[in-house]
Amino acid sequence: ARAFFGLLFGSERFEPWTGELLIAAQADHFSKASEDDEMSELEKSLKKRQLRREVACAVNLRERSARYVYGRDSEGFEAQMRQEARELASSQFGPELLQALGEMYLARSEIYLANEMHGRISLTKSRASMKHNSLVLKHRLRFYKNAAGSLIKAGKVYSAATKVSKELKEEQPESQSGEPPVTEEQAQQVEAAMDDALPLFLQTAWSYVVQDIDRTVRDVGWKFLQDKSVPWQIRIRRAQALQLLGEIFQTEAAAAKSARQEPGTADGTAKAVLQEAMLGAMR
Repeated sequence: ARAFFGLLFGSERFEPWTGELLIAAQADHFSKASEDDEMSELEKSLKKRQLRREVACAVNLRERSARYVYGRDSEGFEAQMRQEARELASSQFGPELLQALGEMYLARSEIYLANEMHGRISLTKSRASMKHNSLVLKHRLRFYKNAAGSLIKAGKVYSAATKVSKELKEEQPESQSGEPPVTEEQAQQVEAAMDDALPLFLQTAWSYVVQDIDRTVRDVGWKFLQDKSVPWQIRIRRAQALQLLGEIFQTEAAAAKSARQEPGTADGTAKAVLQEAMLGAMR
């Protein structure tokens, strides 16, 4: 399951930045769980897994930002991160992942800097918080919209399959036992309904991933920026590095998106993307 989702969304190359995606962790965890395992124990295990993920991502940010924070080499840091962003953008869903990370990096750094430089109840802090909350709400509404659409599409696939099943029963003689053969036309009807639904299924899974990134980066940002083991000046420079990183990721994501026609589908169709991920996971 982990390999499949890593290949599907191209998240293997992003793992130092995003950690293991929640959708992959959940699929992997529940596939290995036995029927006797209690739900509360599974949830505790997932929470521990998520905490390790957040700590690893915070450590990655600390190491990647050291050139800016301690070395005070802002130009070198920018060039290095821009090059890495371009490499990340070449993977499946790379521009979308970069965009999601960049937006949240920028939002979290702006909130921290506004709080530290202008005050907790300042207008600047309120604007930064409002921008962050609007972004999270937009992603949440998009997920709900895609999930509702997916349910409708799933209903159409079920209806097509039920129709074929009914036709087979009507055509089968009463004296004949066993399952009647499916005609090519009937198989094409079900396949057409599935092909029509796949793009929206994929969009729903992706919008779930974006919500996961929103929550994870929020907690990673808190660990990275609220680290009391370093002086206040270092935390400020960390926030400035995170702000610059967010801008770089968004810029490179926009450039990569403009260089291709259809977002998220390197081979042009959701079916091709899913097939490629499944084949890769089985190797």
